[in-house]
Amino acid sequence: MSFGGLQLEGIEPVAGAGKALLTSWRQLQGELYNPQVLQKWLAANTKGWPDDAAARVQIGALPSRTADAGLDFLLHFQ
Repeated sequence: MSFGGLQLEGIEPVAGAGKALLTSWRQLQGELYNPQVLQKWLAANTKGWPDDAAARVQIGALPSRTADAGLDFLLHFQ
């Protein structure tokens, strides 16, 4: 299974966070899914955010739309 798309929901903790995350995510799309890579990506891309904002970000897999699609993720800002 590979990394698929990324969807965002909630209010950005810092201005421009959503755009930056989506841009950075493109590097993962199509790569072989690895939960450690996902956690490293999230840590790297929330660096510099207020501690409380970074700690409240939740990311999880979404149900696959098709058998051959990559694994999509939803990132929720709280």
